[in-house]
Amino acid sequence: MNDPSVFGIAEDSKGNLYIGTEKGVNILSVKDETFDYMIHDPDNRNSISYNDVKSIAVDRDDNLWIGTNNGGLDFYSRRSGKYTNFKHIPDDPSSLPSNKVYFVFMGRDKNLWVLTNEIWGSGPSHLSLKNRDENGFKNYFYDFYACIIRKYRW
Repeated sequence: MNDPSVFGIAEDSKGNLYIGTEKGVNILSVKDETFDYMIHDPDNRNSISYNDVKSIAVDRDDNLWIGTNNGGLDFYSRRSGKYTNFKHIPDDPSSLPSNKVYFVFMGRDKNLWVLTNEIWGSGPSHLSLKNRDENGFKNYFYDFYACIIRKYRW
């Protein structure tokens, strides 16, 4: 591994492990017992957006959803080998509320849930839903301290 700080781990259908660290994604091939790495390269637009990776989810097609601390959310298409980055866009309510993504989770319905917060553990956060069949995100405001969720009925 290129960094001992581990924040997120996900497994694909072949048993490979994707380990989020402050230096990118470490990929452990269980079969070969080797590591490969996904790291940010400022000279390559087809790389992860930011090295500080907080969470990773794998979808049904073994594509990766990578939550970064300041680069937003990256989608890595296994089929094309290309990255798509989702970031906060001011005045666009369907964009991520923040580029600080602390948790990504693939639900049973194959929709992606994303937790963002400007200052982790402090003040309001946003829970965002990325429906697999729709563009953009549906954002829900969440206040950790008041434990109130608006716009979404559980």
